[in-house]
This record gives sequence, structure tokens and C-alpha cells, in this order.
Amino acid sequence: MVSRMSSSTSPVVAVNHFEDWVEDPRRVGTDTWDWIHPNPRGQSQMALTWFAALRPYLREVHGPI
Repeated sequence: MVSRMSSSTSPVVAVNHFEDWVEDPRRVGTDTWDWIHPNPRGQSQMALTWFAALRPYLREVHGPI
């Protein structure tokens, strides 16, 4: 779907949130409170994953990112 919808003027970016994601709240280093909703660690991981995927498309406004 991403390749079908993406174009040079309107790129579509897919972000893989599953890789390295720990959904089991009983495990050390978990990313969720309840198997679904991200805890602060999960929120941070999601934000960093999105930032890495979108970084090539961001304009530099206040110097290098």
C-alpha cells in the first residue's frame, strides 16, 4: 500500500513499531502498561522511531537536526 500511495510530491512513510517492541508488561524493559498502551519507555521508543523515519523529510529550520 505504501509503494502504491507514495509519490515524489507526497511521500508516504511506513514505520515499523513492532521491531524491538516488548508488549508484555510483566517483562523487564516492557514498552506497555497493559499489552496495548505504551508506557513512557514505549512512548519514547515510538517517538524516536517516527523521528528516524521522518528525518529525511524535515527541513532544517534552526540548524542541523
